[in-house]
Amino acid sequence: MSRRGVHFAYYVSLLGAVVLSGILIVSISLHRSGATSGRATVFGGGDAKELLDVRQPVKQQVVKVRDPIHVCLCSDDMDLRPVVVCIRSAVASSATPLRIVFHFISSKAIALRFKRLARVHLAGINVQVHHNETMEANIRNMISFRSSSRARKGLASPFNFAAFYMPQFLGEVPGPPLKRLIYIDTDTVITGDIGELHTMDLQGHPCGAVKYCLQRLRTYIDVKLVQKNGWGVYDPDACIANRGVLVVDVQRWQETNLTGKIEEWLDRYRRSEEDIWLGGMSQPPWLLAMNGDYQELGQEWNCHSLGRASMGAAESTVLVKMGFDDVIFDELKVLRHDNGAIVPYIVLCSEDAKLLHFNGAVKPWLLNSYNPSVRLPLCAAPRTVPSGPYPWLSPRSIVLSGPEQGTKMTFISCNEIWDIFSSHEPLKSKSTDATDEKILSNEMQTMNPCLDQNAEKVAEPKKEREKKVEVDVDWVPGGFKKFQEVKAAANIMVRGKIIVQQGTKGIIQGPSIRHPKERINVLFAQRKDGKTRTVNVMPAEIQASGGEKK
Repeated sequence: MSRRGVHFAYYVSLLGAVVLSGILIVSISLHRSGATSGRATVFGGGDAKELLDVRQPVKQQVVKVRDPIHVCLCSDDMDLRPVVVCIRSAVASSATPLRIVFHFISSKAIALRFKRLARVHLAGINVQVHHNETMEANIRNMISFRSSSRARKGLASPFNFAAFYMPQFLGEVPGPPLKRLIYIDTDTVITGDIGELHTMDLQGHPCGAVKYCLQRLRTYIDVKLVQKNGWGVYDPDACIANRGVLVVDVQRWQETNLTGKIEEWLDRYRRSEEDIWLGGMSQPPWLLAMNGDYQELGQEWNCHSLGRASMGAAESTVLVKMGFDDVIFDELKVLRHDNGAIVPYIVLCSEDAKLLHFNGAVKPWLLNSYNPSVRLPLCAAPRTVPSGPYPWLSPRSIVLSGPEQGTKMTFISCNEIWDIFSSHEPLKSKSTDATDEKILSNEMQTMNPCLDQNAEKVAEPKKEREKKVEVDVDWVPGGFKKFQEVKAAANIMVRGKIIVQQGTKGIIQGPSIRHPKERINVLFAQRKDGKTRTVNVMPAEIQASGGEKK
């Protein structure tokens, strides 16, 4: 078993004492929503210590669980590793893992693929897989994507909106009527007992979510346009709610017609000549439809930014006030720019979090595709996640000065937390025949598209890979240096349009991730088209405005 597999098996074994019957049941069934679902098919069993052991013969059993906890994940991403890790972490962190029923909602093709993968990689876990092509088509017809909205086109996927249609996708689920559904983003790791969300009082609200005050309603919504059209009264300075985790009271959601209100906003957006919202696809209409009618979850249920590459000046000020000084930044191998920005991002909330959200571009499952110079986000070592029989690979301990003087903290690479629950190699099962094994092996390559075919490279010790990260981190193509101040040598154009004017100042962020030897990532002071100010440029398109080249 791999280091990751041992980590996970060890962690899950800690829960053996709380499993009442000592039996974990896997129920991996494929449901096509809208059709009558029969008895769930059960593919295997074993105690908590054998959660990853799929070598036992398959036995069919009947699953009967009182007051099940229904957890939904929605995605049409071909890379299914995040889904597997999210589910594994939720089970490992649960006080009552037998009660959890996971529902994976996806397209027909991916649903079938995930069903086969789950049989091996989620052995011992109750998983049901759903697809509904009619529902998927209906949602797609309601979505309007505009390049002017500044949203990523990938957010126009119907499965980015599927959280609003969970009962419809699930159809007739075996067991008691659905009263509560818990939606979780797939780029998360659960380190708290998800049963807390199942039993919490929503105070009559249709849903519960985590308040997020780093962004305000005006961040997404053109409130003046909304009110000018008589569509309601909104506070532009109100904190938004983050949808990384969403707890739904099914009856109240339906009584308040929240899905219908969301569809109404999607229709207004489609008909409007002006952009009602910017920078999002499913989040803005949900915020408008909800208009503050939600129960706040504790901040520990959305510790965010574990996938962000850098920290802005305003955010890093919080660290400085806590007592992070130049000595500590050096100990953590953090690069600090004169304007206050730092690289990589430093996550503090991970220490006591119950849900870790890897939002951002630096995803743990995509590390092989990044340039080695990318510095990985740092997390305060979580108290809620034991590192297992092995210590953290590269812990960095510090002692704060200032107001928090004497406080000790340990930081690790955030990806190490994700790695505890991951496994990149296909697992084998004697209960499947040779044909199934071949399918599973092939499917695993799809699940892990970045898996290198070179066995020696895959087996390369992680410590050796981490050493490479530190190589040549300061210099970039053209002899420029990271965080060097530059300016546009001429007008920079994309598709025939000027996006950055000659003379506009910027700061080099590093080499381009896609073309590290040819292009440079520059954060400009402004950009004419209003999109993200980070632009990939050729060395000839910029010139130094201070400092020396290599």
